[in-house]
Amino acid sequence: MTTLFKNIILAGALVSGALAFTSCDEEIEAPSGKLIVSSTNVTVGEEVSFEVTGNPDMISFYSGEAGNNYEYKDRTSATGSTPSLNFEVYNKYGDMTNGHTYLVYSTDYDGAGDPSTATWTVLTTSDPDHAAYSLEDWGTVANSSKAKRNISRTISLDGISGETTYFAFKYIGTQGPASQKSWYIHDYKISTELEGNIPVEIIHHDFLTEGNWEVVDVAGAKTWKKQAGSYVGSIKMGEGKNKPSNEDWLIFAPLNLSSDQYPVSPDKGEAIKTTAETNKAFTHVYNAPGTYTVTVLANVWDYNNSVVESKIFEQVITVTEAVSEAASEE
Repeated sequence: MTTLFKNIILAGALVSGALAFTSCDEEIEAPSGKLIVSSTNVTVGEEVSFEVTGNPDMISFYSGEAGNNYEYKDRTSATGSTPSLNFEVYNKYGDMTNGHTYLVYSTDYDGAGDPSTATWTVLTTSDPDHAAYSLEDWGTVANSSKAKRNISRTISLDGISGETTYFAFKYIGTQGPASQKSWYIHDYKISTELEGNIPVEIIHHDFLTEGNWEVVDVAGAKTWKKQAGSYVGSIKMGEGKNKPSNEDWLIFAPLNLSSDQYPVSPDKGEAIKTTAETNKAFTHVYNAPGTYTVTVLANVWDYNNSVVESKIFEQVITVTEAVSEAASEE
């Protein structure tokens, strides 16, 4: 008899059964066995043990927590609250008199050509002469090759609306005896909160790879450039003293802010077992109180590595706060 390939993806409840599937004269057995749970009522920080009986080829586990919820495995958009933009910035060389960065947005930029032709609104800037200047956002540092100040800032995007909204960092440096200050942008992201105060990232750029952002050089020899070494994950713009003036843009892919529907990544399950591994019990720890629906998928594959039978198992887990020893003695 041809070897049967079985693949199970669990989902929390105790379920058992067996089905048969026939394809190309090959008999394929459906998932069988059951899910054994150590306890369905646990406290925060307590391990929950799961075990799937039988010998599944693969096991995938959804804990029911944010980002790991089977219900949202196909979700690509969701209703969220007012989004916020977060970025880290630090600077090097020069003083604060030359070489400034502006965080701006536009709803009429066409995505091509000279961005200076579009209308851009400044959210915050390192330029102390501009009305949107914020010491809290950008800080100040003396002219030094070593001195720098790392700042993480979160800016609300409340009131910004547009089907095609572009965000960008614009750099302006002027030729003269003072260096055009170097600015490093790191870990740029836009986030929102879904129902239940669940944080979700809409966009996240760590500048380790290309994609969803572009550099537009309007004037000068220097442009925004990805960094390596101790500054890996950052993108930098700056120029030395007596060098030509610069205007350079770091523009991100447009975002639809015309409604409260935002793009989100589908939730994913945790791979517990592959076809090459032995079936064994596994554990999970919940770090917040609540009621969670654990989901485990069980799939059976044929000799072509195609899923031919599937089962879904579910189990509700209730998590409560742990009672301290002092409170339990009262």
